[in-house]
Amino acid sequence: MFHYDGLLNTYKIFLRGCADAFAGELTVAEFNGDVEMLFGSDEEKALVRAMRDVFPQVLHIFCTRHVEQNCRPYMTDVAGVPVKHREAVLECLRAVSSMR
Repeated sequence: MFHYDGLLNTYKIFLRGCADAFAGELTVAEFNGDVEMLFGSDEEKALVRAMRDVFPQVLHIFCTRHVEQNCRPYMTDVAGVPVKHREAVLECLRAVSSMR
């Protein structure tokens, strides 16, 4: 269901259902400072916008694997970054993503 048609409204319906499911508990926990919500996803525009619209207070990060899959071909095919530098950039990306 989640990736049923990739439309903004489909994602919003799903995420609103999630929000409704834990609305009371989440609101109390956030108010008390007990939890910090974090979403991770690929960079699918409709999904990112739906998360921002339904959960504006939540931190959203992009999946490192997807970011790397987007960066590697860009650096190779578009920007013409030499292999040595390309791998150094990707290694920095992996290092940052493993930090807390």
